[in-house]
Amino acid sequence: MMLTIGSWFSEPGVEFEISHKIHNFIRERLIEDVMKPFGLETKDPDIFIGLVITTTKNLTELDVRGPEYDKRNKFINYGLWLPYQKIVCSENYLKEYLKYLFDALIILFKKYDVPEESILEVKHKVEDEVLNNANYSYVE
Repeated sequence: MMLTIGSWFSEPGVEFEISHKIHNFIRERLIEDVMKPFGLETKDPDIFIGLVITTTKNLTELDVRGPEYDKRNKFINYGLWLPYQKIVCSENYLKEYLKYLFDALIILFKKYDVPEESILEVKHKVEDEVLNNANYSYVE
């Protein structure tokens, strides 16, 4: 399986202003530290796992939706619905975003028998790299 991470926001003005560089780094870490060690990369190598990060203004709790199967394009899509106000109104926007994103990843990868500790290790690596690092700043 191959891994993709993207965002989709259907409500005007409601989005997370997070750099694509952060999502790319998370994807790289997940591939190296989760997909490869747990054999997910070689399991169904023609299939993509698509992680779609989204929200709405009224969403107050984390929700992981899916999987939705797109057989024609060989995608297994999951919606990672993050609580909008809890993130954008927090003291540290990026840290709170990462907290909820990795909480969602714990739920999702549990379906693939990946222990929570492995996802938390990736979270710590990501936080160490991106928090307070200007190279990962959001640019509109």
